[in-house]
Amino acid sequence: MINSTNNFPSTANNLQTDSLGTKQQISSSVFNPTANLSQLPIMQLLFSLIISILQQLLSQLMQQANTDKPEQPDNETPGATDSGNPSPLNNISDNQNAKILILHKDIITPEIIDYAEKNDLTRPYVISDEDGSGSISAGDFLLVGSQAEGNFQKRVLSADDISLINSPGAIDSGNPSPLNNINNQQDVNIRFLFKDLITPEIIERTKDFTRPYVISDDDNSGSISVGDRLLVGDNIHGDLQEHKLTVDDLGKINGGSLGTSNN
Repeated sequence: MINSTNNFPSTANNLQTDSLGTKQQISSSVFNPTANLSQLPIMQLLFSLIISILQQLLSQLMQQANTDKPEQPDNETPGATDSGNPSPLNNISDNQNAKILILHKDIITPEIIDYAEKNDLTRPYVISDEDGSGSISAGDFLLVGSQAEGNFQKRVLSADDISLINSPGAIDSGNPSPLNNINNQQDVNIRFLFKDLITPEIIERTKDFTRPYVISDDDNSGSISVGDRLLVGDNIHGDLQEHKLTVDDLGKINGGSLGTSNN
């Protein structure tokens, strides 16, 4: 006769052991997914789908970032200009500068000049030495304004432009021939004698020039003489003034000290 009572604990223990083994397998499946993903095709499919969606979202975000990125301006050069990568000329003479301002006053406006002065720019324009000659020549670019300000303009200098820019004298007020051999005492006397014309504003505006005025050697004598013209101001600012020197003027200019100038 079988003792079912005596065998029950053993059977119960076996069942408990089997149950624990099953629970361990289930627990292993739940808490160690890495080890079992390869055995579950549905999980693999879901995992691949999630990765694909994330990759697409990342790609869209990168494209959006590139689209929203502001356009970078071209390299800026002295004169607040923008035109690719210009090669600015720095050896422009005062006489050449005066002619450029007059020749191209349609784009080198008083507003452009004032902007350059307020921002301590060397000039209100840039001459780009496109042929690398080291001097102003046909085909070089005249660059005016700024892309940031929305007033940038580029002009290609012609052979006629170069001829006028490099010609002796100036192109305003009768094409004068500036004298360059004015001595210090003559300069002081001229500034004092004509201080009503050579004002502090004119001096400040022309501080980078040799002098705030021009004596035109109209008789080609090579020195200041009666009939030569004193030119002050410019057409750009609309304040060009001309005074023909008299005998009295010449005597005072070449005489002793008249006083201190308004420099």
